[in-house]
Amino acid sequence: MLDSIRQLLEIQDRDQRLAKLEAQLRAVPVEKKRAETELLAGEQGLATVRDQIRTAEKIVKSVELDIETVRIRMRDFQSKSAMIKSNDEYKAALHQIETCRLQVVGLEDKQLVAMGDLEKAKYTLEQENHKLEATRQRVKSAVEDLETRARNCRLEVEKMRAARKPFLEALPPEICSRYERMRSGRGAQDPNYRALVPVRSGTCGGCNMNVTAQIRVNAVKGQLPACANCGRLLFVEE
Repeated sequence: MLDSIRQLLEIQDRDQRLAKLEAQLRAVPVEKKRAETELLAGEQGLATVRDQIRTAEKIVKSVELDIETVRIRMRDFQSKSAMIKSNDEYKAALHQIETCRLQVVGLEDKQLVAMGDLEKAKYTLEQENHKLEATRQRVKSAVEDLETRARNCRLEVEKMRAARKPFLEALPPEICSRYERMRSGRGAQDPNYRALVPVRSGTCGGCNMNVTAQIRVNAVKGQLPACANCGRLLFVEE
């Protein structure tokens, strides 16, 4: 195997590690957004529970006012009934008093339900507060880890980019140009993509399609021919 091919394989291994680091860097903003979305969902859930509490409090207050209004009316009928002399009017007043009493009973039942809903909402709020605080801590930790990962990746990427340059400069320009063109195409999308692959059993080590006899001969000579199907550079392993 020619030294230039060995060197290019070494560069390719480095480039794959570099591509994986760059893929991790690209994933950091996405993962941060996912964590922040989780936190936002928790905050929105808490806001919903607070709205439920406000609604329940309004209902409780409204029912209390309704009860007081009916009781005032009932007391009014009671005070007036003492001064009524007509039997029919007295019966009518008693009927009104009883109606008021039944209304109060119904409203008190409604009040109990509303107060129960309010207590449930307050309990839910307490639970949601605990959950949100846990989510905040988890998201904070996740974001800090992601930022640390990003810093480390950026440092490593800078080192690897600087280290690969002398290797490429030591190769013939035509080989560098062909290799870089392949890496900037498919290799930019797939960190595992290999631009330089061996010919094995008469097939391309990248796409597994048969290669012509002439291409095999050129690969044996170390000319790095291109696969007619996928365009990868081909060599023969020793």
